[in-house]
Amino acid sequence: MSNQVVNMQFKNGATANMTMIAFTEAICDRKVTVFGTKGELQCHGAGHSLVLYDFTRGDHDRIDTTAKMMKGLSGHGGADFYCMDSFVEAVVQNDPEKIRTGPDETLYSHMLVFAAEKARKENKVVSMSPDGTFT
Repeated sequence: MSNQVVNMQFKNGATANMTMIAFTEAICDRKVTVFGTKGELQCHGAGHSLVLYDFTRGDHDRIDTTAKMMKGLSGHGGADFYCMDSFVEAVVQNDPEKIRTGPDETLYSHMLVFAAEKARKENKVVSMSPDGTFT
């Protein structure tokens, strides 16, 4: 399979979708767009700025995301580097607030991926309960 579309609906009514495509001009480059009620957030892969469009102001803010990135450490769009960088800073500065997610969030995000894979393999809608079991 060369692509996958995952649609998610969360308990609070929020929805999300993800499209993964294997064959593109920008191999292994992630493009993320988040649409909210007050704005839109875009990032088009490692080495690009994060762009926030504010609906209320009608303008863009750009955030440079490349300042700390080290060559050869751009796996998962740079997320691997920043995850480790935050962990090291938290330990060095003795500041747990630098670590944004913990084991519960990490497990839940992986369970979402497992649910998506189950849905793909079985060609059906899969629901996930708060305890991580699938139906």
